Amino acid sequence: MQVGSYKEVPYYQLVNMKTADMIRVDHPLGKKFYLVSVTITVMGGYGTNDYTPYPQKLSVISNDVTYLPMKVISDEWGVEIEAYGPDDYYSISHDAALSDRYFLKDLGEIYVRKNLYKEGKEKEFFNAWVMYEVPESFNKANAFFKADLGDSSPVWKMHDLLAEVGVQKSSHNGIITVSFAGGPNSNLVNDVDVTVTKADGTVISETIRPIIGDNVEIAGTKGEKDHVVVVLNSYSCEAFKKFDGYI
Repeated sequence: MQVGSYKEVPYYQLVNMKTADMIRVDHPLGKKFYLVSVTITVMGGYGTNDYTPYPQKLSVISNDVTYLPMKVISDEWGVEIEAYGPDDYYSISHDAALSDRYFLKDLGEIYVRKNLYKEGKEKEFFNAWVMYEVPESFNKANAFFKADLGDSSPVWKMHDLLAEVGVQKSSHNGIITVSFAGGPNSNLVNDVDVTVTKADGTVISETIRPIIGDNVEIAGTKGEKDHVVVVLNSYSCEAFKKFDGYI
Protein backbone atom coordinates (compact mmCIF):
# COMPACT_ATOMS: atom_id res chain seq x y z
CA MET A 1 0.00 0.00 0.00
CA GLN A 2 1.18 3.50 -0.86
CA VAL A 3 -0.44 6.75 0.20
CA GLY A 4 0.01 9.60 -2.24
CA SER A 5 -1.53 13.02 -2.42
CA TYR A 6 -4.52 14.51 -0.63
CA LYS A 7 -7.09 17.13 -1.56
CA GLU A 8 -9.42 19.38 0.42
CA VAL A 9 -12.47 20.24 -1.68
CA PRO A 10 -15.79 22.04 -1.03
CA TYR A 11 -17.57 19.73 -3.50
CA TYR A 12 -17.00 16.83 -5.87
CA GLN A 13 -18.63 15.74 -9.12
CA LEU A 14 -19.76 12.15 -9.56
CA VAL A 15 -20.03 10.82 -13.13
CA ASN A 16 -22.17 7.88 -14.26
CA MET A 17 -20.04 6.19 -16.95
CA LYS A 18 -23.00 4.37 -18.50
CA THR A 19 -25.23 7.41 -18.98
CA ALA A 20 -22.60 10.22 -18.90
CA ASP A 21 -24.80 12.00 -16.37
CA MET A 22 -23.00 14.05 -13.75
CA ILE A 23 -24.04 15.22 -10.33
CA ARG A 24 -22.40 17.73 -8.01
CA VAL A 25 -22.23 16.99 -4.28
CA ASP A 26 -21.62 20.00 -2.02
CA HIS A 27 -20.30 19.74 1.52
CA PRO A 28 -22.77 20.13 4.42
CA LEU A 29 -22.71 23.36 6.43
CA GLY A 30 -19.58 23.56 8.56
CA LYS A 31 -17.95 20.62 6.77
CA LYS A 32 -15.57 19.97 3.87
CA PHE A 33 -14.34 16.92 1.99
CA TYR A 34 -10.86 15.50 2.54
CA LEU A 35 -9.69 12.98 -0.07
CA VAL A 36 -6.64 10.72 0.16
CA SER A 37 -5.12 8.94 -2.84
CA VAL A 38 -4.24 5.29 -2.11
CA THR A 39 -2.50 2.78 -4.38
CA ILE A 40 -2.53 -0.95 -3.58
CA THR A 41 -0.29 -3.29 -5.60
CA VAL A 42 -0.32 -7.10 -5.66
CA MET A 43 3.28 -8.14 -4.95
CA GLY A 44 2.90 -11.93 -5.30
CA GLY A 45 3.46 -14.09 -8.36
CA TYR A 46 1.11 -15.43 -11.01
CA GLY A 47 -2.29 -16.38 -9.63
CA THR A 48 -2.01 -14.21 -6.51
CA ASN A 49 -5.52 -13.36 -5.35
CA ASP A 50 -6.14 -10.76 -2.65
CA TYR A 51 -8.58 -8.13 -1.45
CA THR A 52 -8.01 -4.47 -0.68
CA PRO A 53 -8.74 -3.46 2.95
CA TYR A 54 -12.26 -2.55 4.00
CA PRO A 55 -12.84 1.24 3.90
CA GLN A 56 -13.60 1.16 7.64
CA LYS A 57 -9.97 0.08 8.21
CA LEU A 58 -8.58 3.26 6.61
CA SER A 59 -8.81 6.24 8.95
CA VAL A 60 -7.53 9.80 9.09
CA ILE A 61 -6.40 11.21 12.44
CA SER A 62 -5.90 14.88 13.23
CA ASN A 63 -5.53 16.51 16.64
CA ASP A 64 -6.42 13.17 18.31
CA VAL A 65 -9.74 12.92 16.45
CA THR A 66 -10.30 9.89 14.18
CA TYR A 67 -12.33 10.19 10.98
CA LEU A 68 -13.68 7.20 9.03
CA PRO A 69 -14.39 7.18 5.26
CA MET A 70 -17.72 8.23 3.85
CA LYS A 71 -20.22 5.50 2.95
CA VAL A 72 -22.65 7.56 0.90
CA ILE A 73 -21.15 9.06 -2.24
CA SER A 74 -24.39 10.61 -3.51
CA ASP A 75 -27.70 10.63 -1.64
CA GLU A 76 -29.52 11.87 -4.74
CA TRP A 77 -28.34 8.92 -6.81
CA GLY A 78 -28.46 6.47 -3.94
CA VAL A 79 -24.82 5.48 -4.41
CA GLU A 80 -23.48 3.94 -1.20
CA ILE A 81 -20.45 1.83 -0.28
CA GLU A 82 -21.82 -1.36 1.24
CA ALA A 83 -18.73 -3.52 1.90
CA TYR A 84 -17.64 -0.99 4.51
CA GLY A 85 -16.40 -3.29 7.27
CA PRO A 86 -15.80 -7.00 8.01
CA ASP A 87 -19.49 -7.56 8.79
CA ASP A 88 -20.36 -6.52 5.23
CA TYR A 89 -18.32 -9.18 3.40
CA TYR A 90 -21.10 -10.27 1.07
CA SER A 91 -21.53 -6.77 -0.36
CA ILE A 92 -18.18 -6.77 -2.19
CA SER A 93 -19.82 -7.52 -5.57
CA HIS A 94 -22.06 -4.46 -5.09
CA ASP A 95 -19.06 -2.20 -4.56
CA ALA A 96 -17.14 -3.68 -7.48
CA ALA A 97 -20.09 -2.73 -9.69
CA LEU A 98 -20.20 0.70 -8.04
CA SER A 99 -16.55 1.41 -8.87
CA ASP A 100 -17.05 0.17 -12.44
CA ARG A 101 -19.99 2.53 -12.98
CA TYR A 102 -19.12 5.76 -11.14
CA PHE A 103 -16.00 7.89 -10.92
CA LEU A 104 -14.98 11.27 -9.53
CA LYS A 105 -14.65 13.89 -12.26
CA ASP A 106 -11.06 15.19 -12.64
CA LEU A 107 -9.92 12.79 -9.89
CA GLY A 108 -10.51 9.12 -10.66
CA GLU A 109 -11.85 6.03 -8.92
CA ILE A 110 -13.71 5.83 -5.61
CA TYR A 111 -12.02 3.54 -3.07
CA VAL A 112 -13.93 0.32 -2.31
CA ARG A 113 -13.00 -3.16 -1.10
CA LYS A 114 -11.99 -4.94 -4.26
CA ASN A 115 -10.61 -8.28 -5.39
CA LEU A 116 -7.21 -8.01 -7.10
CA TYR A 117 -6.08 -11.01 -9.13
CA LYS A 118 -2.64 -11.10 -10.72
CA GLU A 119 -2.93 -12.93 -14.02
CA GLY A 120 0.66 -12.68 -15.18
CA LYS A 121 3.95 -10.84 -14.84
CA GLU A 122 2.40 -7.39 -15.10
CA LYS A 123 1.66 -5.66 -11.81
CA GLU A 124 -1.95 -5.63 -10.64
CA PHE A 125 -2.79 -2.46 -8.77
CA PHE A 126 -5.72 -0.33 -7.67
CA ASN A 127 -5.49 3.45 -7.32
CA ALA A 128 -8.46 5.30 -5.83
CA TRP A 129 -9.57 8.11 -3.54
CA VAL A 130 -10.67 7.45 0.03
CA MET A 131 -13.22 10.13 0.91
CA TYR A 132 -13.79 11.77 4.29
CA GLU A 133 -16.20 14.39 5.58
CA VAL A 134 -14.37 16.60 8.08
CA PRO A 135 -15.14 19.88 9.90
CA GLU A 136 -13.99 23.17 8.37
CA SER A 137 -11.61 23.47 11.33
CA PHE A 138 -9.86 20.22 10.29
CA ASN A 139 -6.10 20.66 10.75
CA LYS A 140 -4.44 19.14 7.70
CA ALA A 141 -1.00 20.13 8.98
CA ASN A 142 -1.23 17.46 11.69
CA ALA A 143 -3.18 14.86 9.70
CA PHE A 144 -2.15 11.19 9.61
CA PHE A 145 -3.51 8.34 7.49
CA LYS A 146 -3.71 4.98 9.27
CA ALA A 147 -4.35 1.56 7.74
CA ASP A 148 -5.45 -1.30 9.98
CA LEU A 149 -4.09 -4.30 8.08
CA GLY A 150 -4.56 -6.86 10.83
CA ASP A 151 -0.93 -7.83 11.33
CA SER A 152 0.28 -4.23 11.12
CA SER A 153 -1.07 -0.68 11.28
CA PRO A 154 1.17 1.61 9.21
CA VAL A 155 0.74 5.36 9.54
CA TRP A 156 1.55 8.06 6.99
CA LYS A 157 2.05 11.77 7.74
CA MET A 158 -0.10 13.51 5.16
CA HIS A 159 1.33 17.00 5.21
CA ASP A 160 4.57 18.32 6.61
CA LEU A 161 6.91 21.28 6.69
CA LEU A 162 10.46 20.11 5.99
CA ALA A 163 12.34 21.88 8.76
CA GLU A 164 13.56 20.44 12.04
CA VAL A 165 14.23 21.45 15.63
CA GLY A 166 16.58 20.20 18.32
CA VAL A 167 15.31 19.54 21.85
CA GLN A 168 17.49 18.50 24.75
CA LYS A 169 17.58 18.72 28.55
CA SER A 170 20.62 18.91 30.79
CA SER A 171 20.77 16.23 33.44
CA HIS A 172 23.08 18.52 35.39
CA ASN A 173 20.80 21.54 35.94
CA GLY A 174 17.50 20.70 34.18
CA ILE A 175 17.90 23.42 31.52
CA ILE A 176 15.82 22.68 28.39
CA THR A 177 17.35 23.92 25.14
CA VAL A 178 15.29 24.17 21.97
CA SER A 179 17.01 25.21 18.74
CA PHE A 180 16.05 25.63 15.08
CA ALA A 181 17.95 23.16 12.89
CA GLY A 182 16.75 24.24 9.45
CA GLY A 183 15.69 22.16 6.47
CA PRO A 184 14.47 22.41 2.83
CA ASN A 185 11.39 24.46 3.82
CA SER A 186 13.11 26.84 6.26
CA ASN A 187 12.10 29.79 4.11
CA LEU A 188 8.43 28.94 4.71
CA VAL A 189 8.69 29.13 8.52
CA ASN A 190 7.48 32.35 10.10
CA ASP A 191 8.39 31.53 13.70
CA VAL A 192 8.74 28.67 16.18
CA ASP A 193 6.59 28.38 19.33
CA VAL A 194 8.03 26.54 22.32
CA THR A 195 5.79 25.57 25.27
CA VAL A 196 7.13 23.87 28.39
CA THR A 197 4.78 22.57 31.06
CA LYS A 198 6.90 21.87 34.10
CA ALA A 199 6.38 19.02 36.52
CA ASP A 200 4.68 21.39 38.99
CA GLY A 201 2.20 22.60 36.32
CA THR A 202 3.95 25.89 35.54
CA VAL A 203 3.69 26.78 31.83
CA ILE A 204 6.44 28.72 30.05
CA SER A 205 6.08 29.87 26.43
CA GLU A 206 8.82 31.24 24.20
CA THR A 207 9.33 31.98 20.51
CA ILE A 208 12.47 31.54 18.43
CA ARG A 209 13.31 32.70 14.92
CA PRO A 210 13.64 30.33 11.93
CA ILE A 211 17.39 30.91 11.75
CA ILE A 212 19.68 27.90 12.05
CA GLY A 213 21.18 27.88 15.52
CA ASP A 214 18.69 30.29 17.05
CA ASN A 215 17.60 28.82 20.38
CA VAL A 216 15.96 29.36 23.72
CA GLU A 217 16.91 28.02 27.15
CA ILE A 218 14.15 27.33 29.68
CA ALA A 219 14.69 26.28 33.28
CA GLY A 220 13.15 22.84 33.54
CA THR A 221 12.75 20.54 36.53
CA LYS A 222 15.90 18.72 37.52
CA GLY A 223 15.28 15.04 38.24
CA GLU A 224 11.68 15.13 36.92
CA LYS A 225 10.10 15.12 33.46
CA ASP A 226 8.71 18.26 31.85
CA HIS A 227 6.33 18.34 28.86
CA VAL A 228 7.78 20.11 25.80
CA VAL A 229 5.83 21.06 22.67
CA VAL A 230 7.49 22.71 19.66
CA VAL A 231 5.39 24.04 16.78
CA LEU A 232 6.53 25.54 13.48
CA ASN A 233 4.24 28.27 12.16
CA SER A 234 4.27 28.80 8.40
CA TYR A 235 3.65 32.05 6.53
CA SER A 236 0.40 30.48 5.28
CA CYS A 237 -0.80 30.32 8.93
CA GLU A 238 -0.48 26.54 9.28
CA ALA A 239 0.90 25.04 12.49
CA PHE A 240 3.19 21.97 12.32
CA LYS A 241 3.93 20.15 15.56
CA LYS A 242 7.56 19.01 15.46
CA PHE A 243 8.06 17.81 19.01
CA ASP A 244 5.63 16.70 21.71
CA GLY A 245 7.06 14.72 24.54
CA TYR A 246 8.28 14.47 28.11
CA ILE A 247 11.95 14.98 28.84
